[in-house]
Amino acid sequence: MLAEVPIFLEIDRVISASRERVFAAWTQPEKLKKWWHIGNDWSNSIAEVDLRVGGAYRLGMSSKSGQESIVVGVYKEVVVPEKLVFTWNWDHDQQEQETLVTILLTKLEDNTTHILLKHENFETQEWCDRHEAGWNLCFVQLEIVLL
Repeated sequence: MLAEVPIFLEIDRVISASRERVFAAWTQPEKLKKWWHIGNDWSNSIAEVDLRVGGAYRLGMSSKSGQESIVVGVYKEVVVPEKLVFTWNWDHDQQEQETLVTILLTKLEDNTTHILLKHENFETQEWCDRHEAGWNLCFVQLEIVLL
């Protein structure tokens, strides 16, 4: 019997902001509300964070046409200001398997920050690809907010 190949994505970015500012953007509700959405036709409708191991988060984005997407999860690891690990579940899709997101923030010499996002445990490559597209759109918003 062949072992299943894990399906995951990794995204690398360098952001022109300090690691502390980037970490705050990922963990403070008022900052998440400014960037956690996939474009100009969307806005952040929910940003709830209990930033501790075992603490829950809930993030939502709404489109101008009324569509809403909400993700929920639990923090598995919190290392300020360098690492976050959390579970990921779409609130509207009970069929989706829980996935895991790891965010690593590395301080660079020129007061920029390297972000490595790893999102793993996808059941299908299609679902992984959809998340990769969404994350890339969110990163565009994050870069705009942190300029």
